[in-house]
Amino acid sequence: MRPERILTNVLTGGIFLIPFVPLLIASTDAFPYLIGNLFFPYITGKNIVFRVLVEILTAGWLILVILDKRYLPKKSLIVYAVSAFLVVMSLATALGVDPYRSFWSSFERMEGLVTYIHLYLFFILLGSFLQSEKLWRWFFHTSIGVSIVISFIALSQLLGYTPIVQSSERLEATFGNATYLAVYLLFHIFFAAYYLFQTKHRGKLTKIIYAGIILFESTMLLFTETRGAIVGLVAGVLVIAALNAYANRGRARKIAVGVLVGAFLLTALFATLRDTELVQNQRVLRRMANISISEVATSRFTIWKMALRGTVERPILGWGPENFMAVFSKYYDPNLYNQEPWFDRAHNVFLDWLVGGGIAGLLAYLSLFAASLYYLISGQRESAPNGSFRRKISALLSKFLGDEDMMGRTILVGLFVAYFIQNFFVFDNIGSYILFFSVLAYLNYHYGAEWKLFDRVATAYQKTVPLLAGIIIIVPIVAFVFYTVNVKAFLASRTLIAAMQPHEGKGVLYNLELFEKVIEYGTLGTPEAREQFLQIAATIAGVEGIGPEVKEQFIHTAKAEMVKQLEERPYDSRYPLFLGSFLASTGNVDEALIYLNKAHELSPRKQLVFFEIASIYVRKGNYQEALRYAKEAYDLAPTFPEAQKFYALLAIYTGNISLADEIITDRKLYTDQRFINAFLSQGKAGRVVEVWKSVVAENPNNAQNHISLAAAYLANGERSQAVKELEAAILLESAFREQGEYLIGEIKAGRNPSSP
Repeated sequence: MRPERILTNVLTGGIFLIPFVPLLIASTDAFPYLIGNLFFPYITGKNIVFRVLVEILTAGWLILVILDKRYLPKKSLIVYAVSAFLVVMSLATALGVDPYRSFWSSFERMEGLVTYIHLYLFFILLGSFLQSEKLWRWFFHTSIGVSIVISFIALSQLLGYTPIVQSSERLEATFGNATYLAVYLLFHIFFAAYYLFQTKHRGKLTKIIYAGIILFESTMLLFTETRGAIVGLVAGVLVIAALNAYANRGRARKIAVGVLVGAFLLTALFATLRDTELVQNQRVLRRMANISISEVATSRFTIWKMALRGTVERPILGWGPENFMAVFSKYYDPNLYNQEPWFDRAHNVFLDWLVGGGIAGLLAYLSLFAASLYYLISGQRESAPNGSFRRKISALLSKFLGDEDMMGRTILVGLFVAYFIQNFFVFDNIGSYILFFSVLAYLNYHYGAEWKLFDRVATAYQKTVPLLAGIIIIVPIVAFVFYTVNVKAFLASRTLIAAMQPHEGKGVLYNLELFEKVIEYGTLGTPEAREQFLQIAATIAGVEGIGPEVKEQFIHTAKAEMVKQLEERPYDSRYPLFLGSFLASTGNVDEALIYLNKAHELSPRKQLVFFEIASIYVRKGNYQEALRYAKEAYDLAPTFPEAQKFYALLAIYTGNISLADEIITDRKLYTDQRFINAFLSQGKAGRVVEVWKSVVAENPNNAQNHISLAAAYLANGERSQAVKELEAAILLESAFREQGEYLIGEIKAGRNPSSP
């Protein structure tokens, strides 16, 4: 066998390893010997292995092209679109607010330009090695096989045999995130449907197997409770049905019409029953039924508005990939108080590309869909027919709807519609990226043509770069990339996990050494390591039994590293907020205020920042200044419960009880121990008595309420009333008798027991 044939077989086999990437979890619980524990185990392991495979395959491909130029990609609009996408995102990375983060991303996401480059190479590799329909069928069936395994893992979670990490109910399988699993299954449902209708001359058993896969994975998709993917699936099916109802005749048309009518009736029935027990007692149906415009408006729409404001500021090439946090900090909407404190995504793929790459980036991304749909609709390599735009579209649709292969192509159109719709509410991950770029490469294989430019470049390449010279050049370059991109990130991730864990017999200084080692690697994990280091240092500072010198070493080093982080990412309000809070917790209140004010400059409407600054002024004894910041936080979102409490507390501490009463309309909130302490500090024990009397009046059979009222009476000097409440508590709860009688004896003796 010729050397190029051996190399081709090896590399083609390597391509078939990539569909197995979604199975990987970088945890010793899942793969004790293969990978080990990595930070963000559901993300890092998959991405590192994908990059390693692509880099090795790329090196082999470059060597193979020297031997045989047939292994070159075809020319099509899809190649142009994917190439344009990479060029635009490269420019957005170079000109963004943080090129380093745009290129490398973070352990939590592992996207960035480095991933887009690998996806581009993956796209090229697929087109170079899978040059027959048979190979493509094997490739997609390998992926379908893996999806079945993952679906059984999800089923195991549904049945309670396998734990769910992210939530208590939503299935996530090997992705650690229900939305990631949902989009992965979404692709494979359409893959199975595509091959179901490619089996006209095969037996019924084959069709039954495909239908079973579709039903099984659709069920697992439902139990991910990912509404965007579910709506996308339904929309994709309706598009397929509508196209076939319009174009087909006979039995096929009747089935398509039946699907459309059935979907309409089911939707109407669901809308009618959405508030009934039948729907509300089933969690998947309940989640679908309870979605509302107000719910979306308070979260998604608010974040989307912030994204659009950021786009107005940098419209052409955006802020750079992975830099949504800069927009989130600057344009934070206080009405997001009941959401996660930090968002690094707009939770809308199109807005993410708009923020990350500007208008150019969004158009480049949309061109991937446009080029693909053009070929699916036209079914031809040549350009559209001549004539007006309307005639061109009409001619393309006529050809599409009259084609014998229409069913297969409508299924792929449905896939693009489903994927497009679900992208309005979530964001991608390596699992969905691999599948999306696989479909793009498959369409390029079908509709691409020979590219003479590549042929000429390859001929010149073969003439000027002999095989041995090519190996000598290619292997060291790939080895350098392999170490820089993967090995360092792998070591940093494993070391970070170790740095966060106790090590018996080695002492906490060993953890300090490990954190410093992680940072020395200088990888995408450095920011995360600094954040975790700061938290560990804050914990160490409060642990008794650790010497002051060791504590000071932790505090000094953690502070120095976070200061470096601020210098590297001066746009991100999280870092000065984290550092300010850390310094405050270690007693450096004046220095803490400097960094908290910096956080306030970067995110002027973030209530957490106001709370921290106000707390600093409380420590400094300046209650009036603290009250001012508390009021500003309250005014930003008066419905924010924590802002209400904080403002009211400071009103009490400044002696303005009437203002506190205006803010806190629900007097039961005064039972919060913070309010009790505030009233007592102001000599207002009588107010505490009033609060607990109202609580007891509402629920007189609760013994703990009587005990709390007894404590309030005692603080107010009303000993006889305190005794009566303790006696009532004893009658309600016999287990309290011994302690209650002791407290009564202490009170009657004129003493003040610490906890009545």
